[in-house]
Amino acid sequence: MMKMMRKIRNAMNNILKTTTRAKPMQRSEDRQRDVNNRAKKLSLYQFDRCPYCSKVRRALHGLNVQVELKDAKTDAIGEELVKEGGKLQVPCLRITEDDGVRWMYESADIITYLQKYFE
Repeated sequence: MMKMMRKIRNAMNNILKTTTRAKPMQRSEDRQRDVNNRAKKLSLYQFDRCPYCSKVRRALHGLNVQVELKDAKTDAIGEELVKEGGKLQVPCLRITEDDGVRWMYESADIITYLQKYFE
């Protein structure tokens, strides 16, 4: 019975994910290519079912930005996040800059950063 309930809940979550997304931002080919290149400097450490992570993923979708998603529930990725970022907290955006790596943890801060960086 519990398995059936989980399957129904997961199906409902998937439907909600796809129906509540904003339409992705449209850019010229050159501008989108630039965005794609800059996005390669970012990684999002996240959990699939985390509401704050979902909020950041929705913002990425709306901005039409593809970043590497890392599932922090796996042992290796979770350990990497703790070792390099300092704590096991998601969402966490790993930003590679010319002078090193920066780790950003709060969903509102991450979304504000993404909006400024990609608009």
